[in-house]
Amino acid sequence: MDWARALLATELAFASEVVGSGHEWSTTTGWSDDTTVKILRSTQLKLIRAVSPLVGRGLGTRPSTS
Repeated sequence: MDWARALLATELAFASEVVGSGHEWSTTTGWSDDTTVKILRSTQLKLIRAVSPLVGRGLGTRPSTS
């Protein structure tokens, strides 16, 4: 779950102009967009089996209040 959260946070920081670096990513990190996308895709593929069962059961959900 922690790896999934870290990946999501990185994706937001990479892509979002509102809450992330957006177009300034390479200036902020020193990594090109091309390199970053390749790393993100590779990481997504490695995590998909572990993360997909969590969607709706912990990832992207709020804890139950009952």
